[in-house]
Amino acid sequence: MRRGPTGHVLSEDLIKSPRRAPRPRDGAGLAEKPEVVALSKMDAVEQADLDRQCASLTEAAGQPVLRLSALSRQGVDEAVAVLATHVGDVRAAQAGGGA
Repeated sequence: MRRGPTGHVLSEDLIKSPRRAPRPRDGAGLAEKPEVVALSKMDAVEQADLDRQCASLTEAAGQPVLRLSALSRQGVDEAVAVLATHVGDVRAAQAGGGA
């Protein structure tokens, strides 16, 4: 695969790649997938506003909201850990004949 000037794989090569996983059409099965809710740019708002937004999102989503800042990297390690757990759970269920 060819790489761009920053080292990323060029998108047209990903499209042509034989290892590319098939994508479900029109969001098929999306409702059954694990969900992670995150609020980004937490360093760009006042703490009171952030708390208010997170409380609102938590209520709407029915689950905790991850707070992230790419700039300061706050919350990034936690988000990666949560995502890794979800991936591990899905793989375990698939290996066991589940979802």
